[in-house]
Amino acid sequence: VELAGGVDPEGAIVGLTRGDGRARTLRVGPGGTYRFDGLMAGPWRLELRDEELNPGQTSTMSSDSGGEQPYDDWSCTVFDGETTYFDLLEVPEDSWPFTGRLTVNGKPSEGWSAAFAARIPEDMELGPKVALNPIGEFTLQATRPGRQFLVLRRSLGESGEQILIDEVDVKNETWHYDLEIGTLTVQGLGAWDEQDIPRLAHYWNGPGDLYCLTLVVPDEQGEVHIDGAPAGESRLVEPSLPFDPEQWRVLREVQLEVGGEQTVTLP
Repeated sequence: VELAGGVDPEGAIVGLTRGDGRARTLRVGPGGTYRFDGLMAGPWRLELRDEELNPGQTSTMSSDSGGEQPYDDWSCTVFDGETTYFDLLEVPEDSWPFTGRLTVNGKPSEGWSAAFAARIPEDMELGPKVALNPIGEFTLQATRPGRQFLVLRRSLGESGEQILIDEVDVKNETWHYDLEIGTLTVQGLGAWDEQDIPRLAHYWNGPGDLYCLTLVVPDEQGEVHIDGAPAGESRLVEPSLPFDPEQWRVLREVQLEVGGEQTVTLP
């Protein structure tokens, strides 16, 4: 849970409902964490509340008044046998909602988060970060109108990170992109000494202001494997300071087919 103005969320009240008149509440714990157990599979709505509900009390959350309510803005979906994570953010009074969706090869994206940034790269996550839901959708609350950088990120574990950046106008309110990908393997890099800037990045330019940067480090055999490299024309570049991928030294031009696999060996 994150509250407006950076207020410590410990002790705040979170309410949970599936629209059947049997809502539940609990207090947020240390570090802004909360946990509801034993939930039925399906969509759920969460919101911050001013007071707790007593056990067995009929819910008054939003329009929840008995009988299942078909909310248009369910917060998340719970699946059998799985743990669902949802970041609950308090929306400031002066804010502009911005909704987006990222799909990958026509399917829901997995493992991505979204945030707004005023500048790149100085404030890579100026606003709160939210995880994309199971169908790749997200909603951000912009603290000012106008153009901002939309930053979507996906961890590649110990091997690196993938960053998708687009300059958007918040007043447009919606954004959607289907990222077409393939698999790219790069050999001949040599092991990384963990001291200098990693030698390799994969840089792809999309339509308009959209671009994707995959920062990767080689394994002990000097090889990197990017499962999810954007398809089409791209470049393998050598990162350096200042942060300007357009000016980084090009190691190899790449042409990757959608759903294809390619191996590149660097000298």
